[in-house]
Amino acid sequence: MEKCQHTDGFFVGTNEYDESLLRRWSTKSLRCLLCHGPVKYRHGPKIKPHFAHVARAVCEYREPETHEHVCGKEVIKQWVSSLFPANNTTVEACVSNGNQRANVLTVFPDGQQLCIEFQCSPVPLEVLRKRMKGYEENGIAQLWIIGNSRFRGKPLNRFRLHAWEDVIRQRHKPGYYAVPAVAMLLLPGRRISCR
Repeated sequence: MEKCQHTDGFFVGTNEYDESLLRRWSTKSLRCLLCHGPVKYRHGPKIKPHFAHVARAVCEYREPETHEHVCGKEVIKQWVSSLFPANNTTVEACVSNGNQRANVLTVFPDGQQLCIEFQCSPVPLEVLRKRMKGYEENGIAQLWIIGNSRFRGKPLNRFRLHAWEDVIRQRHKPGYYAVPAVAMLLLPGRRISCR
C-alpha cells in the first residue's frame, strides 16, 4: 500500500517523508488504513517503496499492486484533475468510516463525490459487491475501469467476461466500454505521466 496512518492520526505516504523517518516509525507507529493493524515501510533495490502488514492480517488490502495499477491510478488522478480543477482529487482516499479506500476519489465543490476504481486483477465477487455497496451507502457515485491487462492477448471472437467483470458491466448499463489504459495518456494538449 502507498499510504497508511500514523498513530498520532495523520496520513503518511511513501514519498512524503524521509526514508529514515519512515523506517523509524515502522511497526510501532504506522497502521493500515483499513484494518488498523501495524504496517512497516519497505523499500529496496528491487522493491518499490510501500507499506506492508507486519503479520498475516485479515485485511481486504493485502493485494500486491501491479505497475499498471499504480501508474493507472496516478494517470486517472491527473486526468480527473485536468477535467475538474476545482475538485479535490486524491489517490487511495479513505471514504466513510475509514473502512474503505477508493483508488481515486474526487470531491466536487458542491460536496458530491465520485470514486473511480481501476481494477487490474481478478477480485472475488463478494469483495466487489461489498465495495460497491459501501460506496452506495455513503452516497458516492462510482466508475469502475477494468485495466488493459485483463484484455491483452485475447482474440475478440474468444473473449468472455469473468463473473466479477460482468458485475462491473451490469453496473454501467446501458454503455460498457473497454478503453485501453494507454488511451488516457493521449489527452489533447496535456501530457500525463506516471511517476
